[in-house]
Amino acid sequence: VGFETEDYKYDYLYANGNQYPSYLSEIENAGDSRASSHVERYRMTSFLGRINYDYNNKYYFSASYRRDGSSRLSRESRWGDFWSISGSWRLSEEAFMQDIKHVLTDAKLRVSYGVNGTQPTDLYGYLGVYEFGYNYAGNGGSAEARFDNPNMKWEKNYATNVGLDVTLWNRLSITAEWYNRDTKDLLMSKNISAVPGVINSSGGATMLMNVGSMRNRGVEFEIKSTNIQNKDWYWSTSLNFGHNKNTLLKLDGEQNEMIDGIAIHRIGEAYQSFYAYEYAGVDPETGSEMFYINGEDGSRETTIHSNEANKVIIGSPDPKLTGGLTNFVSWKFIDLNFTLTYSLGGHAYDAATWLQSNGGTYNYVGNVPAYYKIEDTWKQPGDNAKLPLFAYGNKNTVSSRWMMPTDHLRLKNLTIGFTLPSNLSKKAGISKLRAYISGNNLLTWKSKDLYVDPETPVDGLCYFETPALRTITFGIELGF
Repeated sequence: VGFETEDYKYDYLYANGNQYPSYLSEIENAGDSRASSHVERYRMTSFLGRINYDYNNKYYFSASYRRDGSSRLSRESRWGDFWSISGSWRLSEEAFMQDIKHVLTDAKLRVSYGVNGTQPTDLYGYLGVYEFGYNYAGNGGSAEARFDNPNMKWEKNYATNVGLDVTLWNRLSITAEWYNRDTKDLLMSKNISAVPGVINSSGGATMLMNVGSMRNRGVEFEIKSTNIQNKDWYWSTSLNFGHNKNTLLKLDGEQNEMIDGIAIHRIGEAYQSFYAYEYAGVDPETGSEMFYINGEDGSRETTIHSNEANKVIIGSPDPKLTGGLTNFVSWKFIDLNFTLTYSLGGHAYDAATWLQSNGGTYNYVGNVPAYYKIEDTWKQPGDNAKLPLFAYGNKNTVSSRWMMPTDHLRLKNLTIGFTLPSNLSKKAGISKLRAYISGNNLLTWKSKDLYVDPETPVDGLCYFETPALRTITFGIELGF
């Protein structure tokens, strides 16, 4: 049984001065100065408890409960009750399994079900507030920044897991798991009317509220093996993969979809889906971009005018398969460890290049992406080109042209170590001396059509993200 409370306060005061008449740097000496201050506060209080029971090392039961109260929600909605129950059965301890115990050394079936909560990211999202600091005809002013939303409540996640753990010959372990996670009272920024004048920082009229539900369902599989184990050699391998399918089940009961820029949230589809025109290549006669019309009759005719085409779901950032492979090998005083990670079936969207479009716009001061090659560009009628004509006035038309596959295989980590034999280290008065070199993100194999780092943001929209850092570390471990 436990109790915990968290109290967070963020408080800052900022001041700036310039145009100093001398070397005296105090702000009151500045010819021009400005200041700002800001305070935020958040608190959560929790009551929690858990009970575990084990009968004869064969049957296991566990139950947990917690009640959380968050200041991010109104008094009517701030408390949430969350719980879980789980049980497992160690089959390998049953009498009918003893005849094969030398092969099936351990086997356990487990099941769990529970609900947990997610609170809003906004510290004061349920409050209708006015903000000050606006300039109104040269005078200080205020404006309504958010409507009152006392009905906003915890987002709830109902999770079911069924798993099987098996160990064979005491050296090969296999884990298979199926899960289903239903998220209800989904917290989303819903588009609202801009007529009242409530505009957020991105220029749109939205409001955070509980508007729907979605489902994540999938399987995970892992196999671990001890391949070699003797006096001088040791080699173990671990391989895992996972498949997850995300589906939006419900919105607000009134709409079937919500469009948010390049993304669309549509019932029956993945929550994060790309919504754009379907690119059909370059028109050989004019050098213009072409798009599939995608009419209601299933038409696949093309047009160079995007307003004659219909947007469709062109893909999703969610991969179909993810996983990794890890190997650890040691021989006497040398050890080697490496991990490969992979992802298949996902997509990214080159939003930065889309904003710049295909040449002729002046976004980003006319910079041209490095992967644009002049030999790929349309120049004259009849050219079968990869890139359309560069011309002043080209539009930033959102299409599948900038969607890229994120399929990749990455050497995530590689470590090589050398350990001084114990008979030598003891003579030096130490119990262990190991020197090692380790590298992260050393190699990546990916599609030539992927121009960004494959580990993209969760929404798949790539602007100017810093790619995964390649780091190399040298170290020495000493034990006494």
